[in-house]
Amino acid sequence: MTGPDKAIDRIITPVSGFVSESDVLDRIVARLLVVGPFCWEHLILHYQRVGENDFGGCSGFAYLVNADVPYPWVPSTDVSELFEYLRQMMARPERGTWLEVKFTMSFADEYSIEYNRGAQELQLAPDANDIRRELELFPRTQKHIPGWMQAILEGGDPGPGK
Repeated sequence: MTGPDKAIDRIITPVSGFVSESDVLDRIVARLLVVGPFCWEHLILHYQRVGENDFGGCSGFAYLVNADVPYPWVPSTDVSELFEYLRQMMARPERGTWLEVKFTMSFADEYSIEYNRGAQELQLAPDANDIRRELELFPRTQKHIPGWMQAILEGGDPGPGK
């Protein structure tokens, strides 16, 4: 089966093969060591997903050894899939899950990760359909729906710069 229904099955099917969030993070690190650009020293990656919209998948910047200027880099799609597994594992009843992550890694295995559960507006603004689908997949009580999300749902301005 293909199409949207298959995507829905993938999203709501429990994540198999991972015992904990740290297992997924370890897999992300291991995968980046394999697919990272030649001679990379530092990666800064961004992944955002709202509902079924992943805004083009994981992307970011790579700093090469002895280079002062980063260059845009897009990892393989399996890295985006790993971030989606992590998102599913971190979902909490009535609170939903995170919408955006910034993942910073220095060669070979030092990393940090910052999650945005919606407290701050997202780098890429979702539309009302994305937000409605997000709330179907990962329900939130009213008190856990940020004002900027509510404004988009109501057809208003999500805020400055969005």
